[in-house]
Amino acid sequence: MNALDQMTKLNMLNTKILSAGTIATPEGIKKAQELKVNVYISAFCKGLPQDYINKFMTEYKSYPGFFTGFGYDSINLISEAVKKQGSSKEDIKKGLLKIKNFPTTIGEVSSDSEGEMVFKTCAEVINDRGLLNLETGTYF
Repeated sequence: MNALDQMTKLNMLNTKILSAGTIATPEGIKKAQELKVNVYISAFCKGLPQDYINKFMTEYKSYPGFFTGFGYDSINLISEAVKKQGSSKEDIKKGLLKIKNFPTTIGEVSSDSEGEMVFKTCAEVINDRGLLNLETGTYF
């Protein structure tokens, strides 16, 4: 885990750590537990679905990173936009603006009034017991 390794080398483990969900991989969680540091993260509330993880690991022999799910979901969102509107550049843009409550690996995604894709995120912390959702008080 690059960030935690660097913080160890720089003797910065007493610094509060706030990260995007990118650190919440099995490797990152294990490293934080070994170092006995709390890592606060903003991540998708559900975590990646186990069936997606299993398929990815079977195909690529590694755990899917934070951005692999976004890539997979992006392709599916674009495909949905094409179905809704058409395949030209302008059609895809218009189709994406129509996306509402589309199921993805990270939960439902919708286009807001500004054209941004939005999805629910949750505050979580990696601690000595694992990954804790601070909203629900449950561990993953």
